[in-house]
Amino acid sequence: MEKLLIPEEIIKTMVSCVEEAVGNDIQEDKNINKFHTMNSIPFRTWDYINRNLIDQLEVTDCITTESKRGCWNMVIVYEKTTQNIFTFMRENRFIDICKKQRKRKRMHYLDILTKNFNSSLIAQNHQLSILDPNAFSDEDILAEKVNILLNDLRDHADLIRNHVLVLFDTIGSDLISIRAVMLTSELEIAFQQDWSGYIYKEEAIVTAKVEHSESPANNPTRGLKLKPKALERQKNKPTPKVVEIEKIQEG
Repeated sequence: MEKLLIPEEIIKTMVSCVEEAVGNDIQEDKNINKFHTMNSIPFRTWDYINRNLIDQLEVTDCITTESKRGCWNMVIVYEKTTQNIFTFMRENRFIDICKKQRKRKRMHYLDILTKNFNSSLIAQNHQLSILDPNAFSDEDILAEKVNILLNDLRDHADLIRNHVLVLFDTIGSDLISIRAVMLTSELEIAFQQDWSGYIYKEEAIVTAKVEHSESPANNPTRGLKLKPKALERQKNKPTPKVVEIEKIQEG
C-alpha cells in the first residue's frame, strides 16, 4: 500500500467535500428551490462536490483546476506531497466505464490519465490475457489530450507521479462508502485504500422540509370525497405488514 501514502488531513478534507455535497448541500438546495421534481439532482450534486473541492483544498497542499469534457466540467486535484492527481467518480459509473472499455473507439478521461501516468502499474490480481489491449483511435494524440485535461496544471505535468481515482457510493443523502484507487491502463485496480472510516456518521444538519402539505400530492384522497360503499371497503381493507428496514452501518 506504499503507493497511497496520502496525508490524513487531505483524506479527511476530500471525504468531507463529497459528504457535505451529497448531504447537507443538496438538501438545502432542495429546501430553498422547492422543486416538485428532482430530475437535475444528480448533476447539481456534482456542482457542489466541485465547489467544495476548490474552496476547501486550495487552502491545503493542493492545487485544483477545472477541466472541460464536452458539456461536462470536472475538477482535477494535484496534491503536492504525493505529487498525485485526483479525480472523483461514483462507483456505478466506474463499473459502467470498465464494462465498455473494449467497445469504446475514443478514450475516456480515465483511459487518458491512466495511460499517461499509471502505465507502469500492474493489477493486484494480474493475470495474463489472451486479448490485446484495446487500441483507441485517438491514442496517437495522447499527449495533447493530457494537456487539455490538465488545463492550468499542465505546467506541473512533469511532476505528476500517478493518477488516483476517488470512488464513492450513496444511499439517498448519505455517503455510505468512499475509497481511493490507482488503476492500470486497463482500468484494473493496482492499489486501493478504503476511506469509509472518515465518513462523519452524525445525522444531517439540514433536513428535508415538507412543502405544500395541503396540496393534492400530499393528500392520499387527492381532495376527493369517498362514497359510502368506498368508505366501507376502505375500513375492511387489511392493514399491510410493516417491514423494518435496517439502516446500513459502516464498519
